[in-house]
Parts: sequence; C-alpha cells; structure tokens
Amino acid sequence: MKKILALILTLALVLPTVALADTIVMGSNCSFPPFEYIDEQGNPAGFDVEIGKLVAEKLGVDFYLEDMNFDGLLLALEAGKVDFVIAAMTITEARQEQVNFSTPYFDAQQVVVVQKGYDGIQTYEDIKDKAVSVQDGTTGFLMATEDVGIPAEEVVAFKMANDAVAELKLGRVDCMILDSAPALVFVSQNDDLEILEGIETPAEQYGIAVKKGNDELLAAINELLAEIMADGTYDALIAKFFQ
Repeated sequence: MKKILALILTLALVLPTVALADTIVMGSNCSFPPFEYIDEQGNPAGFDVEIGKLVAEKLGVDFYLEDMNFDGLLLALEAGKVDFVIAAMTITEARQEQVNFSTPYFDAQQVVVVQKGYDGIQTYEDIKDKAVSVQDGTTGFLMATEDVGIPAEEVVAFKMANDAVAELKLGRVDCMILDSAPALVFVSQNDDLEILEGIETPAEQYGIAVKKGNDELLAAINELLAEIMADGTYDALIAKFFQ
C-alpha cells in the first residue's frame, strides 16, 4: 500500500496540471489590467479572461485559469501545464517558433510612462541613457533592449507589471515601457503618472497561443474569434473593459 501511495504522489508531481478532459486550462498573468487582473472578490477578471471563458464554453468544458509569471507562460504551454495562453501577448517571430498563434484579436503598441512633469525624454533616442522599468519577457523589454539599445542587464525588469509601476513612482527609474491599454489603467489609478506624447512605436497585434500540433484547439479558437467579432460579443467586451 505504501508503494502504491508513493507511486500516486510521484505521478501527481510529474503529470501536467491539465489532467481533466472536462476542464480546459488557460495560462495568463493577472497583473495586466484591463486584460487580466484579480477583482475585488479575489477572482481572475478582464478582457482576456472573458475570451478564455468563451473558448471553454464553445468546447463544452469547464474553465480554469492558471495565474503565473508572464515570462514562463510559453514554457508552461510547451510542457502541457496549460492548454492555451491569453495574456495580451504580442505575436512575434521568435514566439511563433515556439508556439502557434490564433488570428490576431487586439491591436496595440508600446508607450512610455513617466512621473507627471518629467521632461527628461523628448524623443525616442532620449530613452537610451535613462533608467527604464518593464515587465520581464514582454515586448516592452524588447523595445528597451532591441529598439532603444539599452543593455539587457541594465533594464529594470519585474515579474509583475505593477511592481514596475511602483519602481517608477518611487523615482528609482526615469520611465516605464508597456502596452498602451494597461498604461492607461495605471495612469488613471496614479495621478502622479502620465503617458508621454509624441513617442512613435511600432504597431503590435495580440494572439492566443496554442501548443504546436494542437491544430484542433487552434481551429476552434479561430472559429470562436470570428464568431464573437461578427455577432457583437467582441464589441460588447471592448465597451465593458476599455470605455
């Protein structure tokens, strides 16, 4: 009996968290409002979360969200610990080598957030010699390192976006780079912060990530996105979370 119990415990540790056929698991990082966050009742909420629930509904299964660090999401997907990832994730060539993406479901771009009244950044080039905070693994980090040219070890990267915001509020960095929609939320919640105008950044598109080879799930997700964009559901979610 002891040997059987030990075997059961071992299997529980090594098997992926996606173990139940009647439950689909979405990976996300709940520190990026309005896409994903923890509401006042302590539950995951947001634009992406609602889309994830619709995926589960379409498939006729229960929904579960696994909240984890953003930079670990695709690794978890590849390992089978989650079934799909919705996390305001920009479709990039590097990520497409790891996973497959759905058709784009949201247009975005990076912005620069500073303490209100800060005038040390007038142009894109001015960012290069400044202290910058970002969320680790995001396109904000890529913009700081690849586009602006700041050495990776000099970028102040955090696992959670709100920690990068706190670093800016404390004056330990000069600016923060992040996606425009959550930047608007953070600025609305902190009257000492503002988004810099006139800093041009490339357009981005978010996609839903699925493990390579899981073509059936990818097809169902693409079908769902087409349906909700045609029947008004998508517009209703935009109105709920962004207006």
